[in-house]
Amino acid sequence: MGSKSQESEFIEHLHAEKLRTQEARTKYTLNKLAYATALLGLGSLSVEIKNVGFRWLLYLVPFVALAFDFYIMGEDYSVKRLGAFLRANSTDALEQQWEKWVSRKRDPFAPLAMPILTSLLLLGATLVVVSIDRGTVVQSPWFWIWFAVSELLSWGCFAFYRSMRKRVLQSVPGAVNGGSQPARHLHQLIAAVASADCQLNEATYRRVQWLFTSCLSDPLRLQCVQRMAPEYSRPEFLLCVDRQGKPLATTERVVKGFRETSARYPDFALWFREVKLPDSGEPTLLVARWLCHLVGFRHTAVHLFIDHPTLTDHTLVQVRAVEKAESPGCFDLPAAGHVSGLGSVEETLFAELAEELHLGRDALRDLTRVGSYEYQQPPDQPGLRNTEYRVVFQSRLNADDWLKVYGASQEVAAVAVFSIAELEGITLNFPGRVASGLRASFPLYLRHEVQTNG
Repeated sequence: MGSKSQESEFIEHLHAEKLRTQEARTKYTLNKLAYATALLGLGSLSVEIKNVGFRWLLYLVPFVALAFDFYIMGEDYSVKRLGAFLRANSTDALEQQWEKWVSRKRDPFAPLAMPILTSLLLLGATLVVVSIDRGTVVQSPWFWIWFAVSELLSWGCFAFYRSMRKRVLQSVPGAVNGGSQPARHLHQLIAAVASADCQLNEATYRRVQWLFTSCLSDPLRLQCVQRMAPEYSRPEFLLCVDRQGKPLATTERVVKGFRETSARYPDFALWFREVKLPDSGEPTLLVARWLCHLVGFRHTAVHLFIDHPTLTDHTLVQVRAVEKAESPGCFDLPAAGHVSGLGSVEETLFAELAEELHLGRDALRDLTRVGSYEYQQPPDQPGLRNTEYRVVFQSRLNADDWLKVYGASQEVAAVAVFSIAELEGITLNFPGRVASGLRASFPLYLRHEVQTNG
């Protein structure tokens, strides 16, 4: 509680600091107009003190305006930096959405007001000088040097400010102008994986390596990837498969590249792991689970339907924990999971059964494989590119094990029993309340029920 309270106080402090910075930016802008206008007014007076006229004040107008521009750009940079930090770290989801929306739809005119206003003040000072000297000043090369230097300094400083602002905006995902550097690499990687039929080959591996090296150059970029992939620190690796679920061997060049990169940068072992296929002994790379879900490498998952031991038209349903990143609190299969490493589908099935329901393999009878299919995450769910080859099983629970069923994992909030007709109605009428595993696998289960029971 203390830590959360301190974080909340710190965020509130940032909010107050952002408001103060915005007020300071406005104050400097008003002072710029006031001082420049005063110099223009004094410079236009036909007054001389010891043979020195006030018209020389006109030559100070663009430099005074430029001095205020430095202060204005500094405060504006601070505002953008605070906004980028809040967009990445605020605990308020609505505030994060607002900051992301603002970063994509920034005012294109307000930043330009700084150099444009300075240029207008320079033009005004130039016209007053020319009118006082009745045009003779334009014959002096120093006059044109003054004009050119003033203009170049104004727009040069503005260009430097734009580059600094772009850099701070690129420090978080979803930044302006196409996103941050890792976001651009990630977009290219996702496109490469899709064109490679969701498989790991030389092209997709090279894209992953580019993303990794871009994260090495700047810790903020790695933090961006970690925020986009909450499973980043999870030490689970998956085997890439083709559309029929057949394991894919990696080329020798890719394996060699991984060995060289991981020897130089040990953190690359969080992205891939080298193994040998049991049948052929060929070396291949397993892909980190977080990376599979982030960019769409195809991997295998197993789904298990468990029917009630005595009620033949009823089946078990899991209620997902509300802490789950995907489909929190929704109805799902009673047991399902990814096939990790070189494990088999059957091994994974019984491991998930024990992990999620605290049941052994003897608790099931009439275990049957009812089909398989490929699943791809819909594009309307940002941040996920999950592509799975799903193998679906159906079984019936033994009567002696009925009272032993409970949510043994923190990922399981509850276990419920529905009639098949009720579950079909929920799936059709309330798809948002049903996780993708149950929703997509349910037609295979229904078809098997029709074939078995008529």
